[in-house]
Amino acid sequence: MSALRPLLARFDAALEKTPGRSLPAPADAASVEKCQRALGVPLPASLHTLYAWHDGEPPRATLFETLLRGELEVLEEIAPAPLLARFMPLAEVARAGIMAAHLDRDGECVLGRPSGDDAEIFHVVPFMWLRAEADLPEREGASGPDDGDWLLGIDTRTENVWLLEAVGEGLVFSHSTSLAKWLGGVVELLERTARSKPPPSVRPPPKVAAPAVLLVGLLVEKKLLELAEGVAVADVAERVQPLLALVPEKRAMKAVVDLFFDDPNIDEVYADEDTLRAITREFLG
Repeated sequence: MSALRPLLARFDAALEKTPGRSLPAPADAASVEKCQRALGVPLPASLHTLYAWHDGEPPRATLFETLLRGELEVLEEIAPAPLLARFMPLAEVARAGIMAAHLDRDGECVLGRPSGDDAEIFHVVPFMWLRAEADLPEREGASGPDDGDWLLGIDTRTENVWLLEAVGEGLVFSHSTSLAKWLGGVVELLERTARSKPPPSVRPPPKVAAPAVLLVGLLVEKKLLELAEGVAVADVAERVQPLLALVPEKRAMKAVVDLFFDDPNIDEVYADEDTLRAITREFLG
């Protein structure tokens, strides 16, 4: 199961990046033992690993339905109704039961027991329920798969993945040579989905105007300065900014106040020098 565990870890990592999606806790040892007693056979090793990861998904969950949509669309070409996929909890696996199977002379899996005694009998344990959508509301709480449903299951002989008709003609199709190989495609799809989600919006930090712009803007707003016609606050602030960095502070304040009185871009100064120095001090540095 060395190939399966890293895939399950990747699944969880991608799932964390998918808002609104989650799976239940792992199945505990008591749940596994109860399921095995109900089935009458041990769970295949790959299913032990799978259910030690998460115990299926809730009845109305749509995670695996979304991830298996491509597979479902192919299957719906022969199914009588649209299908919904769900990862079965162990309690549901126990209710659904196992299916006896054998290999025919051509090596194909056939449900049921062989007519002769020479064929090896094994079992298929379901883990994914592909339910007919049309009668889903009436089926809530149903004891197990019904006519029109399909299952994905693991065989107890080679641990291949099989797609089988739950009821009816008993059609069986080889789906994958292992659970890890099948799950690999599912994990890749989930990872692509997670990567395609837009990252959470991060607001850029608000732009803060330069101290000189704030100073000149305040003086104009308070009608302590009047700029010449056609002159903008930024035009005067561009000349004030380097003066605010002068040291010591007294030198900076004197230079700024002198500019206010001498700059031709300023028409009128309505404040005295002491007031202008006091206000300028707040914008130094």
